[in-house]
Amino acid sequence: MDFKKLKCCLQEKILNNRKAYIVAHEKLDVDALASALGLYDIVEHLGGDACIVNDDSPLLVEQAVKKITDETSLYTSFCKSDELKISGNDILILTDVSKINRICLKDKVKQFDLNNIIILDHHADEFTINTPNLFIDENISSACEIVGRLLAIMNISLSRQKLYSYLYAGIILDTQKFTTKNTSPRTMSTAAFLMENGANVQQ
Repeated sequence: MDFKKLKCCLQEKILNNRKAYIVAHEKLDVDALASALGLYDIVEHLGGDACIVNDDSPLLVEQAVKKITDETSLYTSFCKSDELKISGNDILILTDVSKINRICLKDKVKQFDLNNIIILDHHADEFTINTPNLFIDENISSACEIVGRLLAIMNISLSRQKLYSYLYAGIILDTQKFTTKNTSPRTMSTAAFLMENGANVQQ
């Protein structure tokens, strides 16, 4: 994955458009939610206005996902897909997913300019959104690794230290404690970066 290109893409889109909707796959897991939260902070750091879109029923989400959502809801803007008022300049950022049929915005993707859609994913699924801003690499362990590496490259310090713990947890869960085949030296260095910035590895 070309992280310099991804960094420039985000900077350019946020500078020119500002409003960004961040969407992960339905039935959130920790990797999807934590990466969305990290992207939320990146967008805010770049001067944009971010919102995480999720329609999952609170009764059906994983306990860990509910815990993270409850802990972050006071300082993070969450919204439902039917609440959106999309303009032609808005940005759509997909994380941990690349298929329309796996997101809650299935019927609204067409309202976004394809040039303003950015996809970050580590799955080799055939993507179904024809955007030029595709950042997909199956050799990367998790969406949280992508976001963690972005934070390091962009030299962004998160104001809320718990986010480092959430990103670390996403990597741990998706790599099954660093045992999957796409666990790489880069994965380990990203985990170390998160630890150095305060990730709680004992949670």
